[in-house]
Amino acid sequence: MNREAAFPKTVQRRLADAVAYRCSNPACRKPTIAAGEKAQETIRSGEAAHIYARSNGGPRAKAELSAEQRKDYTNGIWLCRICHRIVDGARHDYPGEKLQKWKQEAEEKARKEQRGEQEQSGEKDATREIYKIIGNLKIEITRYAAFAEDPKQWERVGTEYANAEEKAIKFLNERRVEIDREIAEKAEECKNLCRVVFVATNGARKSHPEHGEGLWYPAQIADATKKLEECTRELDTVCRKRLAEKPNQKREEEAGGPIFAQAGVKAGVSPILSNNYQEEYEL
Repeated sequence: MNREAAFPKTVQRRLADAVAYRCSNPACRKPTIAAGEKAQETIRSGEAAHIYARSNGGPRAKAELSAEQRKDYTNGIWLCRICHRIVDGARHDYPGEKLQKWKQEAEEKARKEQRGEQEQSGEKDATREIYKIIGNLKIEITRYAAFAEDPKQWERVGTEYANAEEKAIKFLNERRVEIDREIAEKAEECKNLCRVVFVATNGARKSHPEHGEGLWYPAQIADATKKLEECTRELDTVCRKRLAEKPNQKREEEAGGPIFAQAGVKAGVSPILSNNYQEEYEL
């Protein structure tokens, strides 16, 4: 271990101050300092991490960096202890460029929060965008489950679902820092539940008579879609709260649910294997 390249106390303090003592990982953003239960006790869980290792054998090492460069503010990022261990343990998944981007975005977010700008139009636009992306993803997985009995439709609806899922993954990977943490976590949960429905539907599809003898699994699909419905309603609630928008009651009544209104899909009704699903849901 190169002790000469360890961050001085002043640099550690500056790194923490720059992000308001929050973890710089956009998927975490956990506060790293709080009052303890005992009088005058302070709980600290943050650490100054090296973007490029302080020794040549460390994570993301750059041999050309001097000891002075390695312990400079520009080579540091503030993380909670857990995220620090994750990024160093899975170093190939967290290259220096990615950590630099985290640092830049976390510092910018802290500046905006300090100025009271967390409700700026950029965040609202991003919130509306993920709201629509997840709504569309839910609609596509609903179509996929609905056509599980129709082999002629499998490839088409499967491709449409895959495209919608890719958009959700791309947004949450690249633009997560632009939206509120609670919304990001709920959107991630909805995306994962859509994948559960997809896997359950595939299990049913493979047991279709088209592929030979087997059993259908409508109960498993119905259970997964019920959880997805609950999750998307929760996402709708937190998005509306963040955007301070009131529901359009007429539009929702026509569609049967909040986040899926524009697509004409009735929320709250299981789509599983209904013979007249296409006509009933206007797909």
